[in-house]
Amino acid sequence: SILKDDTYAVVIPDESLLLPVLNSIPAHIEDINVTMGFPMKDSAFYGFLSLVLAMQMHLRTKGDEVLFYHGQVWSIFASGIFKHLIRNDAEAQAAVKAVREGHRYYIPEADLRKGPVEVEFAKAAYSAIGRLQTRELGIFPATFFKLLGQLLQPVAVPFNGEPLKGLQVMGPLETRALDFTNLVILSCNEGMFPRRSVSSSFIPPELRKAFGLPTYEYQDAVWAYYFYRLIQRAQKVTLVYDSRTEGLKGGEESRYIKQLEYHYGLPLKRMFANSKVGGDVSDRPVVKTEEDLEILHKRNLSASALKEYLDCPAMFYYDKVKGLKPSDEVSEDLDAGMVGNVFHKTMCDLYSQYKSADDRVTAVSLKSILSGRDAIKGRVRANILSELNSSEVSGRDLVAEEVITEYVVKTVSRDLELLTEGGFDSFGIIGLEKMYIGTMEGFSFIGFIDRLDSFRPGEIRIVDYKTGKVGKDDVEITDANAKDVADKLFGSVSKNRPKIALQLFLYDYLVRKSGQFSGSRIVNSIYSPVTLAVEPVKEVPLSGEFLRLAEDGVRQLLREISSLETGEWKRTEDTEICKNCDFRMICGR
Repeated sequence: SILKDDTYAVVIPDESLLLPVLNSIPAHIEDINVTMGFPMKDSAFYGFLSLVLAMQMHLRTKGDEVLFYHGQVWSIFASGIFKHLIRNDAEAQAAVKAVREGHRYYIPEADLRKGPVEVEFAKAAYSAIGRLQTRELGIFPATFFKLLGQLLQPVAVPFNGEPLKGLQVMGPLETRALDFTNLVILSCNEGMFPRRSVSSSFIPPELRKAFGLPTYEYQDAVWAYYFYRLIQRAQKVTLVYDSRTEGLKGGEESRYIKQLEYHYGLPLKRMFANSKVGGDVSDRPVVKTEEDLEILHKRNLSASALKEYLDCPAMFYYDKVKGLKPSDEVSEDLDAGMVGNVFHKTMCDLYSQYKSADDRVTAVSLKSILSGRDAIKGRVRANILSELNSSEVSGRDLVAEEVITEYVVKTVSRDLELLTEGGFDSFGIIGLEKMYIGTMEGFSFIGFIDRLDSFRPGEIRIVDYKTGKVGKDDVEITDANAKDVADKLFGSVSKNRPKIALQLFLYDYLVRKSGQFSGSRIVNSIYSPVTLAVEPVKEVPLSGEFLRLAEDGVRQLLREISSLETGEWKRTEDTEICKNCDFRMICGR
C-alpha cells in the first residue's frame, strides 16, 4: 500500500507499455497521475486506421464494382473498435455475419457500410487527412498513406491527473528534477533504456563532433544523467528487464544494471519471474455415457468416422458425438482436399448428361469431350472459383488449374482406352456421387460413391477418384494377404493404415445390402490421376477373405464403441496424431 510519507513512481521508457501498466495497477490504488502522453501509433484507433488503409491499398475493381480482399476485411471485423461500435447495431451485426458466412475471397464494397472510432485520435486523423486533401497533391495512394502516417506518428493524447499525490506514471524525460522514495523502472533492456535512437541526418558523426553538434556520445551522456539523477535519493529501486531472446530482441539487461553491480558495487537482489502459457495438459478421462451412444445412433457414420475412431477414440468423440468443427476460413489457394473436390465435380459435370439408361457413354462421346480441352478447362475454372468462393483464379491456382485439367483429360482418355481395348461399344452410368445408406450393429452408415457404372453385363464397377496417395495395401488385396491387410487396418499404428481399403469395403457392403444389384459381380476401380499417366485403370475385386475379416473387424469396432465397460473415450498413444488434431487444446494434449 502507499504510505503518506512515501512517494512512488513507475517509469516507462517504452511508451507502448503504458496501457498494460495502467491495467495492471491494483484496484486499491485510487490516486494515479500519468504525466506522459499516449502516442497515436500505439492506440487501438491507429491500428484500426492501418487496417483500413491496407484494405484500401489492396482493393480491386471489376467493372463498376469495388472489391476488398477478405483477409483485411476480416481483420477489421476483429478490431475491438469495430466490435464496440456495432454492439448495438443489429443491422451491422447481421451484415458482418453474412460476410463471414459467405466465405468470399473478395468482398464487394456494397456489403460494407459501417465504421468506428476513439474520439481524440479520430479527430487527429480527420484533421491530418483534411490537411493533406487541401494540398491537392497529385500523388499515388501509397504516397498519400505514407504522408498521413508521418503526420500521425508524433500525435499523442495527454492524460489528466493529480501531480501532488498518489502513484506517478511517467516517461524518463518527465522525471527530471523529481525525486521519489520508491521507483519501478520498466524496460531496462539495452537499446530501450538507454534509448538507442538518433534522428536520421546527412551529417556524418565526425563533422557533428567538429562543429559541436549533438553526437551519439552526447545522447548517451544525457540518458546516463537522467538515470543516475533519478535514483540518487530513492530508497528502493526496482529495475525490470525482459530476458527473452525472440526475433530481434536480444534480451540483454541495460548497461546501467551492470554499472551499478560491477562499477559501484551496489548490492543487487536478483529475482526471476516466468509464466508458463498453455492449456490443461492433464489426461483427465473423457467419460463415455449413454447419452453419447444415443447421439451416435441417431447419426450417419462413414468410413472416415471409423478411421477417426481407430486413430483416436477421443478425437472421434469430439467430432462425431459433440459435433465440434474447426471454424471455416477463407482459403488463400487450393489445398489438396480442394484439388480433389474440383476434380470430382468436373468429372461429375462431364458425365452427368449420361445418367439416364438411354444415354450411354460411347467412344464418340468421349472423343468429343477430349477434343474440347478449353471447355474442360472452363469447367475446372468454374469449379475452382466455386471452391474458393472467389471471382478470379490467380497465382498458384493457375498451376493447379492446369494440373486438374490434365487429370480430367487423362481420366477420360483411360475410359476411352477401356472401351476400345475391351471391344465395347459403350458403357452405362448408373450413378454419380450416388448416396447409399445401410446399417450395421445398430449404427447407420452413409457412403457417397463417386461413380457407379457398368462396362460388362452382370458386372458393376464402383469407381473411386483418388487425387492423393494410393498404397498397395489399399488395392492389391488377395486371399493370401487379406489377414495382413486387415491387421494393419484395425491395428494401433495409424501411419500405414490402409484407409482406402476400409472405404472400399464399406462401399461394397452398402451396395450389396441395398439389394439393387443382386447377382451382379461388384468390382472396385481406382482412378488415381497420379498413376493414370503411366499405368491403366486398376480394377480390384476385393477378396472374399478380406471382406469377411473387414466385416468382423468393423462389427467388433462398433461393439467396442457401444460398450460402456471401458467408461471413457480413450486418447491415442500416438502423439504424432495429436500434432494435427483440431481438438488438441480442449483434449489436454
